[in-house]
Amino acid sequence: MAVVVQRAKLRGELGDDRRDERHRERRNQSRVDKSVESAIRRDPELAAGNGMRHEPAHVEHHRGTKDEEALLHHGAGPQPLESTAENESTRWTHTTVHRTVVLMKVENLPLAGALMLTPRVFTDERGSFLELFSLERYRECGIGDSFVQDNSSLSRRNVLRGLHGDARMAKLVSVLRGSAYDVIVDVRATSATYGQWHGTTLTAANARQIYVPRGFLHGFLTLEDSTVFWYKQSAPYDPACEAGVAWDDADLGIGWPIGELAPILSPRDAANPPLRAVRDRNKLAPA
Repeated sequence: MAVVVQRAKLRGELGDDRRDERHRERRNQSRVDKSVESAIRRDPELAAGNGMRHEPAHVEHHRGTKDEEALLHHGAGPQPLESTAENESTRWTHTTVHRTVVLMKVENLPLAGALMLTPRVFTDERGSFLELFSLERYRECGIGDSFVQDNSSLSRRNVLRGLHGDARMAKLVSVLRGSAYDVIVDVRATSATYGQWHGTTLTAANARQIYVPRGFLHGFLTLEDSTVFWYKQSAPYDPACEAGVAWDDADLGIGWPIGELAPILSPRDAANPPLRAVRDRNKLAPA
Protein backbone atom coordinates (compact mmCIF):
# COMPACT_ATOMS: atom_id res chain seq x y z
CA MET A 1 0.00 0.00 0.00
CA ALA A 2 2.84 2.39 0.79
CA VAL A 3 4.28 1.84 -2.67
CA VAL A 4 0.92 2.61 -4.30
CA VAL A 5 0.60 5.85 -2.34
CA GLN A 6 4.10 6.94 -3.32
CA ARG A 7 3.41 6.24 -6.99
CA ALA A 8 0.17 8.19 -6.86
CA LYS A 9 1.98 11.06 -5.18
CA LEU A 10 4.69 10.95 -7.88
CA ARG A 11 2.08 11.03 -10.66
CA GLY A 12 0.50 14.05 -9.04
CA GLU A 13 3.83 15.86 -8.81
CA LEU A 14 4.61 15.05 -12.47
CA GLY A 15 1.18 16.35 -13.47
CA ASP A 16 1.82 19.59 -11.58
CA ASP A 17 5.20 19.97 -13.32
CA ARG A 18 3.60 19.46 -16.76
CA ARG A 19 0.91 22.02 -16.02
CA ASP A 20 3.54 24.50 -14.85
CA GLU A 21 5.56 23.90 -18.02
CA ARG A 22 2.49 24.48 -20.23
CA HIS A 23 1.77 27.72 -18.35
CA ARG A 24 5.36 28.86 -18.89
CA GLU A 25 5.17 28.03 -22.61
CA ARG A 26 1.94 30.00 -22.97
CA ARG A 27 3.45 32.99 -21.16
CA ASN A 28 6.57 32.83 -23.34
CA GLN A 29 4.51 32.61 -26.55
CA SER A 30 2.40 35.53 -25.39
CA ARG A 31 5.57 37.62 -24.91
CA VAL A 32 6.79 36.59 -28.38
CA ASP A 33 3.45 37.54 -29.98
CA LYS A 34 3.49 40.92 -28.23
CA SER A 35 7.06 41.48 -29.45
CA VAL A 36 6.03 40.73 -33.05
CA GLU A 37 2.94 42.93 -32.82
CA SER A 38 4.96 45.75 -31.32
CA ALA A 39 7.56 45.55 -34.10
CA ILE A 40 4.86 45.58 -36.78
CA ARG A 41 3.07 48.55 -35.19
CA ARG A 42 6.31 50.53 -35.21
CA ASP A 43 6.54 50.06 -38.99
CA PRO A 44 3.55 51.80 -40.66
CA GLU A 45 3.87 49.78 -43.88
CA LEU A 46 3.91 46.45 -42.08
CA ALA A 47 1.01 47.54 -39.88
CA ALA A 48 -1.06 48.56 -42.89
CA GLY A 49 -0.26 45.35 -44.75
CA ASN A 50 -0.88 42.92 -41.87
CA GLY A 51 2.80 42.10 -41.67
CA MET A 52 3.40 42.31 -45.42
CA ARG A 53 5.11 45.17 -47.24
CA HIS A 54 4.88 45.94 -50.95
CA GLU A 55 7.51 48.03 -52.67
CA PRO A 56 9.25 48.26 -56.08
CA ALA A 57 12.06 45.82 -56.69
CA HIS A 58 14.98 46.36 -59.05
CA VAL A 59 15.59 43.19 -61.04
CA GLU A 60 17.76 42.17 -63.97
CA HIS A 61 15.80 41.00 -67.01
CA HIS A 62 17.30 40.10 -70.36
CA ARG A 63 15.94 39.19 -73.75
CA GLY A 64 18.40 37.48 -76.08
CA THR A 65 21.65 39.39 -76.48
CA LYS A 66 20.43 42.97 -76.01
CA ASP A 67 22.20 43.50 -72.74
CA GLU A 68 25.32 41.42 -73.32
CA GLU A 69 27.65 44.40 -73.64
CA ALA A 70 26.40 45.87 -70.36
CA LEU A 71 26.83 42.52 -68.67
CA LEU A 72 30.35 42.02 -69.89
CA HIS A 73 31.54 45.59 -69.39
CA HIS A 74 34.55 45.49 -67.12
CA GLY A 75 33.36 42.20 -65.62
CA ALA A 76 30.78 44.15 -63.65
CA GLY A 77 27.98 41.65 -64.11
CA PRO A 78 24.34 42.49 -64.85
CA GLN A 79 22.98 46.01 -64.79
CA PRO A 80 19.51 46.75 -63.39
CA LEU A 81 16.96 47.54 -66.09
CA GLU A 82 13.79 49.59 -65.79
CA SER A 83 11.30 47.79 -63.55
CA THR A 84 7.61 47.19 -64.21
CA ALA A 85 4.96 47.16 -61.53
CA GLU A 86 3.32 44.05 -62.98
CA ASN A 87 6.30 41.77 -62.48
CA GLU A 88 8.19 43.38 -59.66
CA SER A 89 6.66 43.51 -56.21
CA THR A 90 8.38 42.89 -52.94
CA ARG A 91 6.85 41.28 -49.90
CA TRP A 92 8.18 41.11 -46.37
CA THR A 93 7.05 38.08 -44.42
CA HIS A 94 7.46 37.67 -40.69
CA THR A 95 7.45 34.84 -38.22
CA THR A 96 8.88 34.32 -34.73
CA VAL A 97 12.15 32.55 -34.06
CA HIS A 98 13.78 32.64 -30.62
CA ARG A 99 11.55 35.60 -29.66
CA THR A 100 12.88 37.66 -32.57
CA VAL A 101 10.99 39.12 -35.52
CA VAL A 102 12.35 37.53 -38.71
CA LEU A 103 11.78 39.35 -42.00
CA MET A 104 12.35 37.93 -45.47
CA LYS A 105 12.23 39.99 -48.65
CA VAL A 106 10.43 38.23 -51.53
CA GLU A 107 10.66 39.56 -55.10
CA ASN A 108 8.78 38.33 -58.16
CA LEU A 109 11.15 37.89 -61.08
CA PRO A 110 10.12 38.72 -64.67
CA LEU A 111 9.93 35.01 -65.56
CA ALA A 112 6.59 33.99 -64.06
CA GLY A 113 6.81 31.77 -61.00
CA ALA A 114 10.48 32.47 -60.28
CA LEU A 115 11.28 34.33 -57.06
CA MET A 116 14.23 36.00 -55.39
CA LEU A 117 14.21 35.70 -51.61
CA THR A 118 16.49 37.56 -49.23
CA PRO A 119 16.38 36.23 -45.67
CA ARG A 120 17.39 38.57 -42.88
CA VAL A 121 20.88 38.06 -41.46
CA PHE A 122 21.29 38.64 -37.71
CA THR A 123 24.72 39.81 -36.62
CA ASP A 124 26.34 40.55 -33.29
CA GLU A 125 29.79 40.40 -31.72
CA ARG A 126 29.84 36.61 -32.08
CA GLY A 127 29.19 36.59 -35.83
CA SER A 128 25.94 36.05 -37.71
CA PHE A 129 22.86 33.84 -37.89
CA LEU A 130 20.82 33.08 -41.02
CA GLU A 131 17.76 30.88 -41.41
CA LEU A 132 18.18 29.09 -44.75
CA PHE A 133 14.78 27.43 -44.94
CA SER A 134 11.53 27.18 -43.01
CA LEU A 135 8.73 25.00 -44.42
CA GLU A 136 5.88 27.14 -43.08
CA ARG A 137 7.44 30.48 -43.96
CA TYR A 138 8.32 29.46 -47.52
CA ARG A 139 4.83 28.07 -48.09
CA GLU A 140 3.47 31.48 -47.08
CA CYS A 141 5.60 32.89 -49.91
CA GLY A 142 3.96 30.54 -52.42
CA ILE A 143 6.62 27.83 -52.48
CA GLY A 144 4.66 24.63 -51.90
CA ASP A 145 7.22 22.13 -53.21
CA SER A 146 8.31 19.26 -51.01
CA PHE A 147 12.09 19.40 -51.12
CA VAL A 148 13.64 15.96 -50.78
CA GLN A 149 17.37 16.52 -51.32
CA ASP A 150 19.99 19.14 -50.43
CA ASN A 151 23.28 19.47 -52.31
CA SER A 152 26.34 21.67 -52.21
CA SER A 153 29.28 22.13 -54.54
CA LEU A 154 32.72 23.65 -54.02
CA SER A 155 34.19 25.36 -57.09
CA ARG A 156 37.17 27.41 -58.09
CA ARG A 157 36.76 30.68 -59.97
CA ASN A 158 35.31 30.56 -63.53
CA VAL A 159 33.72 27.14 -63.10
CA LEU A 160 30.46 27.00 -65.03
CA ARG A 161 27.93 24.31 -64.15
CA GLY A 162 24.97 24.01 -66.50
CA LEU A 163 22.68 24.52 -68.15
CA HIS A 164 20.66 21.68 -66.60
CA GLY A 165 16.95 20.91 -66.70
CA ASP A 166 14.72 18.28 -65.09
CA ALA A 167 10.95 18.50 -65.58
CA ARG A 168 10.33 16.80 -62.22
CA MET A 169 12.31 19.27 -60.21
CA ALA A 170 12.00 22.71 -58.64
CA LYS A 171 15.05 24.18 -56.90
CA LEU A 172 15.95 26.70 -54.23
CA VAL A 173 19.53 27.89 -54.71
CA SER A 174 21.96 30.13 -52.84
CA VAL A 175 25.66 30.76 -52.21
CA LEU A 176 27.10 30.01 -48.77
CA ARG A 177 30.66 31.14 -49.49
CA GLY A 178 32.10 33.25 -52.27
CA SER A 179 29.94 34.42 -55.17
CA ALA A 180 28.34 33.18 -58.37
CA TYR A 181 26.36 34.48 -61.32
CA ASP A 182 23.16 32.44 -61.35
CA VAL A 183 21.09 31.98 -64.51
CA ILE A 184 17.63 30.55 -65.10
CA VAL A 185 16.00 30.02 -68.52
CA ASP A 186 12.27 29.55 -69.11
CA VAL A 187 11.73 26.45 -71.29
CA ARG A 188 8.01 25.97 -70.63
CA ALA A 189 6.61 25.48 -74.14
CA THR A 190 3.42 27.49 -73.50
CA SER A 191 5.07 30.29 -71.53
CA ALA A 192 5.00 33.86 -72.84
CA THR A 193 8.68 34.14 -71.82
CA TYR A 194 9.86 30.89 -73.41
CA GLY A 195 13.56 31.06 -74.20
CA GLN A 196 14.20 34.13 -72.06
CA TRP A 197 16.75 34.16 -69.28
CA HIS A 198 17.36 35.97 -66.02
CA GLY A 199 20.70 36.47 -64.25
CA THR A 200 21.38 37.29 -60.60
CA THR A 201 24.63 37.69 -58.68
CA LEU A 202 24.45 35.56 -55.54
CA THR A 203 26.98 36.07 -52.76
CA ALA A 204 27.42 34.83 -49.23
CA ALA A 205 27.16 38.47 -48.14
CA ASN A 206 23.84 39.31 -49.84
CA ALA A 207 22.27 35.95 -48.79
CA ARG A 208 19.95 35.96 -51.80
CA GLN A 209 18.12 32.80 -52.80
CA ILE A 210 16.52 32.02 -56.15
CA TYR A 211 13.44 29.83 -56.37
CA VAL A 212 13.54 27.98 -59.70
CA PRO A 213 10.18 26.42 -60.61
CA ARG A 214 9.80 23.31 -62.71
CA GLY A 215 10.23 23.97 -66.40
CA PHE A 216 13.41 26.03 -66.15
CA LEU A 217 17.02 25.45 -67.07
CA HIS A 218 19.54 26.41 -64.41
CA GLY A 219 23.26 27.10 -64.35
CA PHE A 220 25.82 29.23 -62.56
CA LEU A 221 29.30 30.68 -63.03
CA THR A 222 31.52 31.05 -59.97
CA LEU A 223 33.08 34.49 -59.60
CA GLU A 224 35.77 33.64 -57.03
CA ASP A 225 37.74 30.71 -55.70
CA SER A 226 36.31 28.36 -53.05
CA THR A 227 32.71 29.26 -53.82
CA VAL A 228 30.20 27.00 -52.05
CA PHE A 229 26.90 26.72 -53.90
CA TRP A 230 23.91 25.22 -52.04
CA TYR A 231 20.58 24.08 -53.39
CA LYS A 232 17.47 22.17 -52.46
CA GLN A 233 15.57 20.12 -55.01
CA SER A 234 12.06 18.68 -55.07
CA ALA A 235 12.98 15.35 -56.70
CA PRO A 236 15.91 12.97 -56.15
CA TYR A 237 18.77 13.43 -58.59
CA ASP A 238 18.54 11.02 -61.52
CA PRO A 239 20.90 11.60 -64.47
CA ALA A 240 18.49 9.71 -66.73
CA CYS A 241 15.86 12.42 -66.14
CA GLU A 242 18.17 15.38 -66.70
CA ALA A 243 18.73 17.24 -69.96
CA GLY A 244 21.62 19.59 -70.68
CA VAL A 245 21.74 22.69 -72.87
CA ALA A 246 24.86 24.49 -74.08
CA TRP A 247 25.93 27.32 -71.80
CA ASP A 248 26.77 29.45 -74.86
CA ASP A 249 23.65 28.67 -76.91
CA ALA A 250 23.56 31.52 -79.45
CA ASP A 251 19.76 31.51 -79.55
CA LEU A 252 19.58 32.15 -75.80
CA GLY A 253 22.40 34.72 -75.86
CA ILE A 254 23.16 34.53 -72.13
CA GLY A 255 25.58 37.28 -71.12
CA TRP A 256 27.83 35.42 -68.73
CA PRO A 257 30.16 37.92 -66.97
CA ILE A 258 33.31 36.15 -68.07
CA GLY A 259 34.67 38.37 -70.86
CA GLU A 260 36.99 36.59 -73.24
CA LEU A 261 37.90 33.83 -70.77
CA ALA A 262 36.80 30.26 -71.37
CA PRO A 263 34.84 28.78 -68.46
CA ILE A 264 35.91 25.58 -66.75
CA LEU A 265 33.37 22.92 -67.79
CA SER A 266 32.80 19.26 -67.10
CA PRO A 267 33.13 17.04 -70.20
CA ARG A 268 29.38 16.45 -70.07
CA ASP A 269 28.49 20.15 -69.95
CA ALA A 270 30.99 20.91 -72.71
CA ALA A 271 29.10 18.49 -74.97
CA ASN A 272 25.60 19.88 -74.26
CA PRO A 273 23.64 20.76 -77.43
CA PRO A 274 21.77 24.01 -78.07
CA LEU A 275 18.17 24.15 -76.88
CA ARG A 276 16.69 23.70 -80.37
CA ALA A 277 18.64 20.42 -80.75
CA VAL A 278 17.37 18.81 -77.53
CA ARG A 279 15.36 15.83 -78.71
CA ASP A 280 13.51 14.83 -75.56
CA ARG A 281 11.72 18.05 -74.58
CA ASN A 282 9.73 16.15 -71.92
CA LYS A 283 12.88 16.16 -69.81
CA LEU A 284 12.92 19.95 -69.73
CA ALA A 285 9.42 20.96 -68.72
CA PRO A 286 6.22 19.36 -67.39
CA ALA A 287 3.77 18.30 -70.06
